[in-house]
Amino acid sequence: MFNIIAYMKLKNIGFFADIILLFVTILWGLTFVTVKDGVKSSSFSLFIFLRFFIATILLFPFTFKRFKNVIKRNIYDGVILGIFVFAGFYLQTAGLKYTTPSRSAFITGLSVIIVPFLSIFFLKKRINFFTFLALIFSVIGLIFIFNPSFSSGMNLGDILTLACAFIFAFVIIFVQIFNRRNDSFILVFIQFMTVSLLSFIFIFFEGFYLSLNKNFYIGMFYTSVFATFIALLLQNRFQKDTDEVRAGIIYTLEPVFASIFSYLIYGERFTIGFLIGSTLIFVGFLISKIFVK
Repeated sequence: MFNIIAYMKLKNIGFFADIILLFVTILWGLTFVTVKDGVKSSSFSLFIFLRFFIATILLFPFTFKRFKNVIKRNIYDGVILGIFVFAGFYLQTAGLKYTTPSRSAFITGLSVIIVPFLSIFFLKKRINFFTFLALIFSVIGLIFIFNPSFSSGMNLGDILTLACAFIFAFVIIFVQIFNRRNDSFILVFIQFMTVSLLSFIFIFFEGFYLSLNKNFYIGMFYTSVFATFIALLLQNRFQKDTDEVRAGIIYTLEPVFASIFSYLIYGERFTIGFLIGSTLIFVGFLISKIFVK
């Protein structure tokens, strides 16, 4: 079986990478369901700390033999990536205190249109017609899904979440760049350690709150093992094998999968806007896959 997978990767490594990133997005989509009540059982910084600290421990057996090859660039890149990942998480949560979940999700999804402009600066790539068309489909899809209302103008939460969108766009670019010049295991391990340290420090500013219950255990188990250890390791390993703009479009499918899981688990109904928006995002992905090289 592993020989078949290796053959597939050699024949069409970009397609294989897209499938892996789609799987990563599915894992992230399920996160919304599994931690719906779990994050209410602890302070957010504590939840992030435990999530990434457990993921660090899980990654250690796969990484410790590689420590002898660590160089300064590995540490520098891992720390930078960890700082941006933590900042994105924290800004998004802080923004939710002042804005609605639908507006937060929509603004966060706008990172998909920031990525190409960062790609021009960092990767010296141009935005061609089909890239632009794929982005248009994705953004319109987000509008249909979330139907955000900004009639009252942007508030503090919207501004914080917009900063979060920029941060996550940088994360996509940095994952693309750093993993081409680093051992992915080392890079992710240092990234996990950085997020763990920063979230631990922020516990003292936010305060300590922890209520051990079933929801907390379920949320912590899923986010640390699947949404962090497995998902981020796969993202860092395989995103470099595809186009960063296409990767950004794939990640916009996260709320689509979150809604599907909410339907399967909680019985929440699909809206017409969700069905139209999901279709448009998928069309955007197909355009980027077929026409963007």
